[in-house]
Amino acid sequence: MQASFRLPRQRVWTTGLPRNDMLLQAENDLAPDLREESAWLEAKLQGRKMVLYLPTWREELEDFTEFYQRTMPQAG
Repeated sequence: MQASFRLPRQRVWTTGLPRNDMLLQAENDLAPDLREESAWLEAKLQGRKMVLYLPTWREELEDFTEFYQRTMPQAG
């Protein structure tokens, strides 16, 4: 953005992406609403770990079942 608008660095406010801020920034650096969400989530987890499985869609596959079977084989 700085280069696009030919602005000096001091005039550009660098921020993250709201969807990633909660994952990548220190809690003290988060906006107040995200700090509240983080505290709520920590209270819900009660010290447990949370795992997110977020597969991406692959257009070359005919259906999601094939992708799921290739990426998540049966535990066994």
